Amino acid sequence: MVLKRSAGTASPSAMMGQSPAILPRLSRDVHVSLLVALYVALTALFTAPWTLLLLHAHRLDIGRGFVIHTEMWAPALAAFTCCALFRIPLSFLGFHWPGARAVSWGYLLPVAYAATAYLLVWATGLAPADFAGFLHLSQKSLQIGSGAGALNALLIMTFGVLQSGVSAAGEEIGWRGFLVPALAQRLSFTGLALVSGVIWALWHYPLILFGTYDSTAPKWVALLCFTSMIIATGAMAAWLRLKSGSVWPAVMLHACHNAVIQWLFDSMTVESGRAAWFAGEFGVALAVMSILFVIPIWRNGSHALAATHASYQG
Repeated sequence: MVLKRSAGTASPSAMMGQSPAILPRLSRDVHVSLLVALYVALTALFTAPWTLLLLHAHRLDIGRGFVIHTEMWAPALAAFTCCALFRIPLSFLGFHWPGARAVSWGYLLPVAYAATAYLLVWATGLAPADFAGFLHLSQKSLQIGSGAGALNALLIMTFGVLQSGVSAAGEEIGWRGFLVPALAQRLSFTGLALVSGVIWALWHYPLILFGTYDSTAPKWVALLCFTSMIIATGAMAAWLRLKSGSVWPAVMLHACHNAVIQWLFDSMTVESGRAAWFAGEFGVALAVMSILFVIPIWRNGSHALAATHASYQG
């Protein structure tokens, strides 16, 4: 098949500007609906064995964590398979480097919405801060006294993000590298953000409903907040993918989100009892803040993709 690009690599300053989306185009003989359906089915197929193993163990850390991290590469494996079956070049997945400034958007966005959410719950007492607990864990882990908390936070924000990126890349190559530009062939930004966001959320549901990827909040609260957050952050990742033309800013967003929230802020926060309703990935604060942060991004993405679609018709 022939692969066409709508434009060149976006300049970093154009990320929030009115520049069109950078969208790799599929040839007209590719049936997008069939391609997407096959991708979703393959992702479910490649995910299932690892999910069943995790549910059987009722733990996420089995195999030194290698099982859950292997599961996170199922979306990428499905994307590679679809590319092979439909003769789609791997360049469709957006592997080119977009520049450090574009990738920095992926780092700064989760730091911003997560820090805002946790500062809010700490300040209001909805989920009290536990800095002493984080310091104790840091001292025990690093085997030092003074400065352990600061050093641990620094390690999480640097090497921790890079380590998280290894598994995050597996998901992002699939969700944003493949699924988002495939959906963008036919849908508006709102359409692809909602469809890809719901699929991404549903992919997590088995471990939330039947496993240990959850919180002590009621299931309906956890599912509602998690789904809202996933759709919002997925829209941010989709925007990064389409505005930069590369999957790497989305990988950075996912990696930084997981590291900063799960390893840093959660470790500094009391998340039991009523606090579980507000803190963490299953709490109200992150859901609300991610929605607020995505509003201008969603608008920009809608204009950018609409401009690209209009250029196709010109």
